[in-house]
Amino acid sequence: MRGPTGSGKCCKGNTLILTDKGLIKIEDIVYERTDVNNKERGVDESQTDLLSHFGELDSEGYSDNVKNVNSVISISPKLGYRPYDISARYNMGESDTITVKTSIGLEIIGTPEHKIVVINEDGNLVFKKLENIRTGDSIAITYNTNVFNNRLGLHFWRRPDGIHGHYTYELKNIEYMNKDIARLLGYMIAEGTCGFRDKDQDEVNFMTITNYGPEIIDDIIDICKNINIEAYKEKEDEKIVGVRINSVMFTDFMYYLGYRHGAKNKEIPWSILQADKESQIEFLKALFDGDGTVCSDETHDVVEYYSSSYELCRQLQLVLLNFGIISRLHAKKGAINEYRGEIREYEESYRLSLNGEEI
Repeated sequence: MRGPTGSGKCCKGNTLILTDKGLIKIEDIVYERTDVNNKERGVDESQTDLLSHFGELDSEGYSDNVKNVNSVISISPKLGYRPYDISARYNMGESDTITVKTSIGLEIIGTPEHKIVVINEDGNLVFKKLENIRTGDSIAITYNTNVFNNRLGLHFWRRPDGIHGHYTYELKNIEYMNKDIARLLGYMIAEGTCGFRDKDQDEVNFMTITNYGPEIIDDIIDICKNINIEAYKEKEDEKIVGVRINSVMFTDFMYYLGYRHGAKNKEIPWSILQADKESQIEFLKALFDGDGTVCSDETHDVVEYYSSSYELCRQLQLVLLNFGIISRLHAKKGAINEYRGEIREYEESYRLSLNGEEI
């Protein structure tokens, strides 16, 4: 959009925008670089060297995919729902903002004069500034849009190993995002964690995925083998409790794809948000395998997803909307519960719930 400061075009940098290349953060569209501000969003400082180097790199150092975003897909009261060409990209700096949340937990953060589409008393779509939104207003939300990227090229930048100046082996079958890599990312986001070389946590040395399901464990090992990485079944008291991957190159690849260490820092990787439909489905299956639950009683059934990361749940809600699935996002207060024989204290978490036809 074009226009002077204050003309109503500003929203927060991590706002997800539906584009011809999939869901992309507006800040990444502006800077034409993937994950541009993740370092400023509470990501562990020890990982900043990875984040400063890894991105969806092309020959010029930035992303082919983000550079080639030509249009955003949105709704206008006069012009309807369709793609709109991008005419300019810019950062308006720091400004006062207003947060608006809907009854199902959808959220938008923007400057007071930022306009969104609402349904007026006559049932017509009209623009209304965020500063004028009131409780009871009906905000127009698009869903079942089914907009996906075609085929996401992956340009993984391999760090020299410091000894030979190059890796002694290469990853295979990673030229494009595919269903196997997407499923592996789903397992990693749900159940993965980093192991560090020393107590200062200055370099990731290995990764583990905690899971007790034999089929899932075998699936993870097979996927790793397909990309030329060896994974091992991890045991605890002679019981298999997951998978361990002892490879610095694998951890680099996971960070490149958008994995973030720490439960509260996790989000849906950029490489999934910009992936094809089949890959997104595989990611969702693995994600719900790890952190999803199904509750059933005599009156109703509910599918739920739990996480301590608000950003992850917020993004997941939008991904599901694109598929035509409506969910509700709620905060869940912390609690003290017994888990596998030990008392654990849980901080505030977030719950995404699906019921009725959405199941």
